[in-house]
Amino acid sequence: MQNFDEYIIQGEPSQKEKAQIWQTAIGLQDVDGLKVSDFHGNL
Repeated sequence: MQNFDEYIIQGEPSQKEKAQIWQTAIGLQDVDGLKVSDFHGNL
C-alpha cells in the first residue's frame, strides 16, 4: 500500500499535472498507431 500512502500525503494532482499525464498517455497510444476515441474528445 506504499503508493496509496504516498497519494494520501501528496493529495490530488493539479489540473496541469493531469493534463500532462493525459498528453503523455495519448502520445504513447499514438506511437502504437492508436487514436483517441470520439468519446474522449467530447469530455
